[in-house]
Amino acid sequence: MQSNRSEGNRLYSAMAQVTPQGALSIIFDKYQGGVRALSHRNNMKVMSWWRRDEAFRTATNIIATDYLASSNVVDVCRAINSNRALDLRRGHHHYRRK
Repeated sequence: MQSNRSEGNRLYSAMAQVTPQGALSIIFDKYQGGVRALSHRNNMKVMSWWRRDEAFRTATNIIATDYLASSNVVDVCRAINSNRALDLRRGHHHYRRK
């Protein structure tokens, strides 16, 4: 996973795509179920971070994953954004303005 930090605030961007290493890895099924299975395992691990750790939910945005249908990334993102909206309405900001 690649993470980019924005200076001066709380924003990290999570890019959790996977890339197979060469055609032979796919032909010989190195990933035991193909690229989709590899992506599924990766997505489940990445999503567990957002489900378990509030620091991930308040300090990151999920920018990209592979095969959305293999994880609940959309539901997780909707819940995170709903909570952020409620916090903003209540005046609880996670940002620090300079």
